[in-house]
Amino acid sequence: MSSATAELLTLLIGNRRYAVEARCCHEAARPGPVTPLPFVPGYIEGLVNIDGRIATQLDLGRLFAGTGVPAPGEALLLLDTGRTPCALRVQQVGDRISIDVAQVQRLPATAGDAADRCLAGRFSHAGEDVLLVDPAQVGLLVRANPLPSGQPGLVGKAPQRQAAAEENVQVLAVMAAGARYGFVLGSIIELVERQACTPLAGAPAWLAGVSPLRGEPFVMASLPALLGQVVPDGADLPPWALMVNQDGITYGVLVDEVSGIEDYAPSAVTPIHHPDSAIAAVLETRDGELAMLVEPQRLLNMQKLDELRQFAPDVLDTMVGAEQAAVECLAVSIAGERFAIPLDCINRIVAYRPCEPLDTEAGHVLGAIDVDGRVVPVVNANPDVPASFDGWSEYVVIEHAQASYAVRVSHTHEVLQLPAKDITQSVHAGKAYVAAVARYGDELYSMFNPEKLAWSAAAAVRPLA
Repeated sequence: MSSATAELLTLLIGNRRYAVEARCCHEAARPGPVTPLPFVPGYIEGLVNIDGRIATQLDLGRLFAGTGVPAPGEALLLLDTGRTPCALRVQQVGDRISIDVAQVQRLPATAGDAADRCLAGRFSHAGEDVLLVDPAQVGLLVRANPLPSGQPGLVGKAPQRQAAAEENVQVLAVMAAGARYGFVLGSIIELVERQACTPLAGAPAWLAGVSPLRGEPFVMASLPALLGQVVPDGADLPPWALMVNQDGITYGVLVDEVSGIEDYAPSAVTPIHHPDSAIAAVLETRDGELAMLVEPQRLLNMQKLDELRQFAPDVLDTMVGAEQAAVECLAVSIAGERFAIPLDCINRIVAYRPCEPLDTEAGHVLGAIDVDGRVVPVVNANPDVPASFDGWSEYVVIEHAQASYAVRVSHTHEVLQLPAKDITQSVHAGKAYVAAVARYGDELYSMFNPEKLAWSAAAAVRPLA
């Protein structure tokens, strides 16, 4: 591109014509399989694989719905935004044109919606009004961090601000021990008034006792105590129970008050990216106070599950069913260490190849691989292995309700029938993904916790929100 002219590629979206700098465009392709992402606005469709390159796919028709009539996207354009590759789904990729930079009428910097921020200017070509798309701002829609300073080109440096997501977060607002909390609506099975609660002798402070619900006993847990707060001895039990499920166990979380359903704009939600924290984010309420967003699926760590088995074995058996005689696991090794992965969560085993990097700050996610046209994050299942280790041979692909992901291993071995009596629940310091230790013959195997690894995989895409 010379100092006076710009080479652009035109795009048709609905009844409007757009253009983007040609130097940022790599290739055009037909739309294919897309791996959806959680916690993202509707115009971000997910991850897509284009000839081995992993990109985030955006539907520009939906993004620019306010500037024209969106039409079904028939083409993908792989765009380099300066930080992360994006695949733009458009109605049609048009001609390559050359324009005089002086023709471009700059649009003022705006803190408006996402579509406004993605438009850098407008010009007239062949009697048609054309809007200029800013690749840097498109990148900011899928990446919260600002671009490096000094971006060259027609549109210049991107403003250093985060694009807001379009969709609010709906939570059930509650009070417990004088503090405000929120539970994502979809995480609650039901809200009930607590019935008579029978205490359990010698139980930890968080385990309030056992209460009946429609004739069946369920464990009741104190929310403040679960989060590490001290509950005074003899304090009255809260009157409300939020029934939640974690790892197949249904139990009640006791709270003092239920305030109702509240909406939070994304700008009022500050995520907390920590795999061992039950607090997912800090919420700023309309009156300027703070509340904590709780993820019930992570309230019980492995130590608390051990305490459940110790102090309420009969209730646990009622909730999760009779103990199986044996657990089927796939034996794997990672840099000489033996692990066991529950067989019922394994989708397939694929040959090792280097993974494509993902533009994410989640350090426990190494990248992603393509599995039959589907983009699957690769989770670092053993952070003790040095980066220089090159003894990988396979990936084990895990399917989980929270996220699908792949674990790279040195070798896969035989399927083990592990007797339940030989499996000991374990809290492994520094290895939250280890759920238990199993003895098989003369060998010890560390058993993976698929839930923890799934949350690590899901965390990789949360910065995209």
